[in-house]
Amino acid sequence: ITVAIIVLLCLAGVGYKLLRHSAGPVAQPPAQQTSPTGVLANSSARTVQDYFRAINHHRYARAWVLGGKNTGESYASFVSGFSQTARDAVQIISTSGQVVTARLTATQTDGSVQTYQGTYTVVNGQIVRSDVRRVS
Repeated sequence: ITVAIIVLLCLAGVGYKLLRHSAGPVAQPPAQQTSPTGVLANSSARTVQDYFRAINHHRYARAWVLGGKNTGESYASFVSGFSQTARDAVQIISTSGQVVTARLTATQTDGSVQTYQGTYTVVNGQIVRSDVRRVS
């Protein structure tokens, strides 16, 4: 019985570690800091970049936390929406406070490329709204 309890505890620990690894750590947004020139460092652009980095690494749970949950889709629909995407490259065009304007180049699994452009509104380290449209 003691051995069985130890084995169960070990399995529970491994399961917990795997779940935490797949979801990734839920980091607090970095504090905004003022640079020596007085320009406010913008963590909003970093959040958008982190969101697409998570998607590129198939860390959908992390991307969900960074804003996927605000898309109006279920988690399963959110993940399946990337089934034909091989890689997303995001280019930050500009930032204005919490609004990030970006261009997204999505390379599909068949080799074709789709380009999107629009804005992402970031609040407290999370994308809360997006207005993105396909441009090619």
